[in-house]
Amino acid sequence: MSLKEIKVFERSKWLKLLKYSIGSRLINKVPKTARQSYDFVMLLKRKNLPFEKFNGYIKFSYPIGEKSYTFIIDENSSDSEVFNQIMVLQEYKRVIDLIHRHNINVHTIVDAGANVGFTTVYLSHFFENAQMISLEPNESTMERLKLNVELNSLKNVHPLQKGLWNKNTFLKANHTFRDKQAWSFRLEETTDEREKLFEVTSINSLMETHQLSGIDFLKIDVEGGEKDIFNAEADLSWLKTVKVIAIEIHDEFDCRDDIETILREQFTLYFSGELTIGIHHSCTE
Repeated sequence: MSLKEIKVFERSKWLKLLKYSIGSRLINKVPKTARQSYDFVMLLKRKNLPFEKFNGYIKFSYPIGEKSYTFIIDENSSDSEVFNQIMVLQEYKRVIDLIHRHNINVHTIVDAGANVGFTTVYLSHFFENAQMISLEPNESTMERLKLNVELNSLKNVHPLQKGLWNKNTFLKANHTFRDKQAWSFRLEETTDEREKLFEVTSINSLMETHQLSGIDFLKIDVEGGEKDIFNAEADLSWLKTVKVIAIEIHDEFDCRDDIETILREQFTLYFSGELTIGIHHSCTE
C-alpha cells in the first residue's frame, strides 16, 4: 500500500496503516525459517514449557499425553514447522486411533522419511515395546534424529541412514521441490559417481536384512519418492506383510490414483489431512 493510498484515511488511521505497512515489509524480509523458529519459541513460552537456545539450536521439553519428552531442533531449518505438524497438530493421531479401533498389535514399525525423529518419538510413546527402524538419508538430519532418540533413551529405535526406494541403489538430491527447505527435497537415481549422495533400500531388502517377517506399521513420507516405490516395475510383494500403512502422497508427482488403486487391492483406506491410511483387509475381518 502506497503513502498516497493510505492518506485517503483519517490521520489517526493512516498513521497506523503506515506503521503496519512498514512492519509487514520488514517481516517479509526475515527468512521463513527464522519467522517459524520465533513463532515456535513464542508457542513454548505460552505453554510455559522449558527451553534453552545454544549454537543455533533450541532444546526444549514437550508432552505427549502425560509424559514429557526432550527435543532438539535447528532454529535455521524447517524443524519447527515439522514439529508443529507432528506434535502440535498430531498428524498421526488418526492412525493411532484406527490401530486401537481394530485391536492391531504393533510390534514392528518402519518410519521411512523419519526426518529429525519427531514421528519416531511420537510413535514410540504409543508403542513403547515395538521395535522401530527409522530411515533418513540426509546426514545432518540423521544427526538430529539420533540426538532426539538419545535424549529420550529410546532403546527400541534403530536409526538407519538410508532412504526408501524400489531397489537398492544410490540417489542424488533434487532441492527444487516445494519451498527448498531441508524437509523439501526429493531423490532421483544417478549413475554419476560425483552425484551419489544417498544410499537407498527396498522394503524387501530391509525386511531381509533385519529379519522381519512382516511390518505392523509402515509410515512413508519420502517427498515424492512414493511414485518410484510404487511404480509399475516395482516388486510390491511386501505389501501383504503390512498391517497398517500411512503414506503422504505428493500430488505434484501425479501418482495418487495409481498408488491408491494398488493399496485398495489389499487395504481399506482412510484419509486424514495429508495422510492416506490403509488397514489391511486381514485386520478388518
